[in-house]
Amino acid sequence: MHAAAPAKPNVVYILSDDVGWGDLSVHGGGVPTPNIDRLFARGVELTQFMGWCVCSPTRAMLLTGRHPIRVGTAPEVGGELDLAETTIAEGFKANGYRTGVFGKWHNGSDPDTPEFRAAFYEAF
Repeated sequence: MHAAAPAKPNVVYILSDDVGWGDLSVHGGGVPTPNIDRLFARGVELTQFMGWCVCSPTRAMLLTGRHPIRVGTAPEVGGELDLAETTIAEGFKANGYRTGVFGKWHNGSDPDTPEFRAAFYEAF
């Protein structure tokens, strides 16, 4: 008899523009966010992340785990994510996960940047 392999955990990253840590009701914010609160109650909150003052560099940081100046997306919106970078999607995909990205891309002048979109099974 063989023991079943442990199930891989589901991983969901949520990045939304112009929402501060303290804006969520789970952190005492004034606007109710019950669905996000449920995700927090059932999951893990990662708190060691630095955002940038605009969206493109922040997205690049989340995708690569590297400072936006190192990956070519800072200091302003519209920088091109360096094609040599490895994204978190590629890491998850290499470990058997199905990956997806939904919403605004904002990591280059081509909104579909095929080289990076290929790392995701789904992109919308």
